[in-house]
Amino acid sequence: MTQSLLQSAQPASSILEDWGLNMWLYGPWGVGKTTLAASAQDSPWGADVLILDAEGGVRSIAHRTDIMVIRIQGWSDLLNVYLELAESNEYSYKTVVLDNMSEFNQVSIFHAYERDESSKKDPDTPALNMYQRSTNQMRKMIRAYRDLSYKRGLNVIFTSWESTEKDDTTGAISTNVALTPALEKQAGGMIDILAYMSVQANGVRSLQLEHINRIKTKFRRDPRAFDIPGRIEDPSLVPMLAVLKGGETWEKAFADYQRSKGIATIK
Repeated sequence: MTQSLLQSAQPASSILEDWGLNMWLYGPWGVGKTTLAASAQDSPWGADVLILDAEGGVRSIAHRTDIMVIRIQGWSDLLNVYLELAESNEYSYKTVVLDNMSEFNQVSIFHAYERDESSKKDPDTPALNMYQRSTNQMRKMIRAYRDLSYKRGLNVIFTSWESTEKDDTTGAISTNVALTPALEKQAGGMIDILAYMSVQANGVRSLQLEHINRIKTKFRRDPRAFDIPGRIEDPSLVPMLAVLKGGETWEKAFADYQRSKGIATIK
């Protein structure tokens, strides 16, 4: 007899053991988002890494012979890769990186444009339903890849550029992911971690995991992640995965990472 859904229920405490990381890294171009995502290769809970490249950002990791890259040429490429990752057990990938979503958003719009008859009649005035179709297919794609972290235990990392918006009343500037307006409002709600990456005045890279100064971030913390700081300097996914997947404390994981890089730990 087929097991009923009620019979398949399991303790919430056991679910996290099988889940992978799902994370969205965004920020200005050139701050090291692709490099940070690629650092999963240096973790036993992250290797092997597969990067789906739409912008040529992999130039920053061109020295790495241990990371595989697929150049995405069109929307069908994204769908076909997803289907293989979801259905096949032939590959050893533990992490998939979509680099970057701002470019994939344009790929989606072009795909919707090709299918929209009204746009073909008047190419200078794209129809509203074209953008609606693009938004819907982007939303489905984001959720499909995100769900690989739940269903297959993969780490799924999205990257994108940043978008800024000024409040006409207060003059305050808010920072969010660079997507079409409808998707900008929804992207953060679809993933567990929305992190902002920047380079400080002293040249040190910084990863912001918790909300500050109108920068949109999100960290859906589970019990393992309470000691991960809201801001990390010189970030790497190695200690984060050691905490979230390996059950280590942040203090130990980060100290081990620093020692592996030859960095002295300050007590």
